[in-house]
Amino acid sequence: MIIAGGTIMIIGTAVLTSSTTVAQLLVGRIVTGIGNGFNSSNIPAYQSEHCDAKTRGMLLSLQGVVTIVGLCIAYW
Repeated sequence: MIIAGGTIMIIGTAVLTSSTTVAQLLVGRIVTGIGNGFNSSNIPAYQSEHCDAKTRGMLLSLQGVVTIVGLCIAYW
């Protein structure tokens, strides 16, 4: 699922960079958002299964913080 999410994000980014109309821009944003949703739901579970208990909370919190900071930058 992580590879599928990354692949979908790459396809969405390619659509975004080659867009010449507003419709293409919207489709690219939707496709990229779907890929981001795949990764946002699967990476924390994968991360929590493979890291030790001592750093699990910090890594999962960091993933949420990075997501929120990215949204703030995108909205700005």
